[in-house]
Amino acid sequence: MIAVPNASSEEPSRRWSSAVFALSTASGAWLLYLAVVILRCIVYGFKHPTMLIERHALTALVAIGMAALLYLLLSRIENAPMRRRLAAALLGAAPPALLLSFINYNVMYVFVPQAFRDAMGVDVHLSLLGEVLSSAIENYFVFAAWAALYTAVSHAVQTQDLLRRAATSEAAARSAELRALRYQLDPHFLFNALNTVSGLMLSGDVPGADRTIEALSSFLRATLAMDASADISLTEELQLQRLYLQIEQVRFGDRLAVEVSVPELLGNAMVPALLLQPIVENSIRHAVARSTKPVHIAVAAQVNGETLVITVANDGPDGRATGGHGLGLANVASRLALRYDGKARCEYRQSSDGGFVTRITLPLRFGQPSRALAA
Repeated sequence: MIAVPNASSEEPSRRWSSAVFALSTASGAWLLYLAVVILRCIVYGFKHPTMLIERHALTALVAIGMAALLYLLLSRIENAPMRRRLAAALLGAAPPALLLSFINYNVMYVFVPQAFRDAMGVDVHLSLLGEVLSSAIENYFVFAAWAALYTAVSHAVQTQDLLRRAATSEAAARSAELRALRYQLDPHFLFNALNTVSGLMLSGDVPGADRTIEALSSFLRATLAMDASADISLTEELQLQRLYLQIEQVRFGDRLAVEVSVPELLGNAMVPALLLQPIVENSIRHAVARSTKPVHIAVAAQVNGETLVITVANDGPDGRATGGHGLGLANVASRLALRYDGKARCEYRQSSDGGFVTRITLPLRFGQPSRALAA
C-alpha cells in the first residue's frame, strides 16, 4: 500500500528548511560584503583597519538581523500567488535598506573616536540625507536581490512539493483502483469453484470434490499472500493458472486439454498478478462448459521488440460475439491501462475455427520471483 504523506506533518520540517535557507543565504550575502571591505583595507592600506572592519562587521550583523525580520514577513505570505510574493519582496526590501543606511551613517560618521575621524578624513557635517539615501540605494539592491532569490527558490520548492504530493496521491489512487479491479474477480472465481464442489458432491464424486477443495485451498493461499496491485513473474502467474485449471480439470475431465508454450528466458518477465485468470476462466465458461467435445486451451508468450506478447486461445465452440465480453476482459483492459499508462493493450477476436483468441501486449520488464507460491 502506498501511504499519502500528511501535509501537516511535513509543514514544520519544510518551514525549518525554508528558514535555514533564508538565513544562510542572507548571512552569506552580507559576509561577502564584509570580505570585500577587508580586501579593500588590505589593498588600499587604510589606517586603523581594525576599527574600520569592526564597524562594517557591526553593520553586516545588523543587516543579517534585518534580513531575518524580512524573512518572517515573507514567510507569512508564502501561500500567496507568486506575483504578490515578488512584489512584497521588492517593496519589503526598502525599509531595512533605509534603516541600515541610517545606522551605518551613525556608526561610520558620528559615533567614532576622533583618531578614526582624523585618519579617515571624516567630515561629520556631511549631509545626513544625501549620505543615507546614497547608501540606501546600494543596500536596497542587496536586500531586494536576496529577497527575490528567496522568493523564487521558495516558490520552486513549493511547486515541486505540490507535484510530488499530486504524484503520490495519483499513485495511491491507481493502486486502490487496481486492487478494486482485482478483487472483483475473486468472488466470481470463488463462486464457480464452490459451485463445482457442490456439483461433485451431489453426483457422489467425493474424491473429485476433495481434490477440488485442495486445489482451491492452494490457489487462495497463494493469491491472498500477494499484494493485489503487485507484479509477479510470468512463471508464478502460470503456476497460479495451473492451480485454477486443476480445479476445472476435476469438473470437466478429458473435455479440457491445456498447452503452455513459454520460452524459459521469459520466466522472470513481470506481469500483473492474476492477469490471465479472467481470460482463462472465460475460455472455460464460454468454450469448455458449452462443448461436449474436448477443447484445447493454449497459452503462449513471446517477445516482440521491447514488448511481451501473451496469447490465450481456445478451439472450442466459443459463442462470444465480437463486442461486449463481460467483466473479465473489461477488467484486464482497465488494469493494463492503469498499470502501464496506455503502453499495454488487450485485444480479442474470434478465430477462424470458431474459437476465441485473446492477445495481451505489455512492456517487457524482468524481475525476481516473489516466492509467494513457495509458502
